[in-house]
Amino acid sequence: AIATLVAPIVVALVMGIAALAREIEQQTTNFAWSIAPSRAAWLRDRMIPILLVVLALGLAGGWIGDILMGLRQRGVDPWRNFEGLGLRGPAIAASGLLVFGFAGLVGAAVGRQLPALLISGAVIGFGVYGAFT
Repeated sequence: AIATLVAPIVVALVMGIAALAREIEQQTTNFAWSIAPSRAAWLRDRMIPILLVVLALGLAGGWIGDILMGLRQRGVDPWRNFEGLGLRGPAIAASGLLVFGFAGLVGAAVGRQLPALLISGAVIGFGVYGAFT
C-alpha cells in the first residue's frame, strides 16, 4: 500500500529534475533554444509527455490504493470513505503533479541534477513528514 503512494512521487521527483536540470547541466539548452521557435514551445514539448506519464502513474496508484482498501475492509465503499483519504484515490495523482512541478522548478533554478535532487528530496520529505505528523 505504501508503494502506491511512494512510486508516483519518486517518479515525479526524478522526472521533474531530469526534464530541465539535465538539459541545463549538459548545456544543450543553448543549442535547443536557438533552433526552437520559442523557449515556451520547447518547454511545452518537453513537459507534456512527462506530465501525462506522471498523471497516469498517479491515477493508477490511487486506483490500486482504492482496490487494496476495498480488499482490506470488505463492507466499505472506498469512494465514500474518508479513511486514508490522502493516501489513495486521485490525491496521489495530485501529489505527483505537485512534486513534479516543484522538482522542475528546483531543477531549473539549480541547473545541476544531483544538488537539485537533494534539495527537492529534502524539502518534499520534510513537507510529507510535516503533513503526516
